[in-house]
Amino acid sequence: MERDTGTGASTRDGTAGQTLEESDDGKTALADGATTVRLSVPDMDCASCAGKVESALSGVALTASETHPTTGRVVATFDPERTAEADIVGAVESAGYEVVAVEGGDGAD
Repeated sequence: MERDTGTGASTRDGTAGQTLEESDDGKTALADGATTVRLSVPDMDCASCAGKVESALSGVALTASETHPTTGRVVATFDPERTAEADIVGAVESAGYEVVAVEGGDGAD
């Protein structure tokens, strides 16, 4: 389900009713084994840009995603057994935006 949060951010959510677990290293994992990665995408600075990124992310198996054009951030939740961080970064880059930093996830990609 995709929804506008009223703050310029857009979310795609499939995590309803799942429990989040925060680890000491800043990673966020869902109880079902999913993990969250945060991408810094400074050139994604308007709603149109965020729409392009969201469209590119729709081709990646994600549990949920949020785009925040006012801060240039993308938050993606995914099952690491089905999707690699590199797939998420690659989707954003295929939309024409450089990912300058990645936080969370497994750091292997």
